[in-house]
Amino acid sequence: MFGTVVMAIIPLWVSGAWGQSNPENPQEGSVGLSGVVPGEPPSQAPAINSPVDGQTFNQTPIEVSGTCRSGLIVEIYTNDVFAGSTVCRDNNTFTIDTGLFFGENVLRARVQDALGQEGPESDPVTVTYDPPVSESGQQIDQQLLIQSDVSFRGAPPGQPITFPVRLSGG
Repeated sequence: MFGTVVMAIIPLWVSGAWGQSNPENPQEGSVGLSGVVPGEPPSQAPAINSPVDGQTFNQTPIEVSGTCRSGLIVEIYTNDVFAGSTVCRDNNTFTIDTGLFFGENVLRARVQDALGQEGPESDPVTVTYDPPVSESGQQIDQQLLIQSDVSFRGAPPGQPITFPVRLSGG
């Protein structure tokens, strides 16, 4: 064992690394390591407090608010379509504006931590979007839907992102 320790110390002394007061970093030939040690995923589901189940709206977007664990990312889904996200505030609440589809909309909130580990989903809240109708009976609000099968968690700053979309309505 003593021989092993001496062998480990000698290369440091010979190379001059031992005793340098301010080595310049990064040094040529050096290797950097980084890693992530995942903790437990979130265990508490968020709750949607507003709107309430069965509520009807004639304007969109609407405000969705509720409770969550501080620091987690809250994602809102409308009819299983991603509608937006926000960070849960220090007072364990979230608020986000989201659009609605014509007719029935099932809202759900999902949480995830900074590592992308998902927690349980909120109980669903079902609301209805009944847009206003003109005197002639025609819907005043014409929806434009933009859909894509691509999602991003992030992108390099200043770099363009290109992905296909489908447009319908309007």
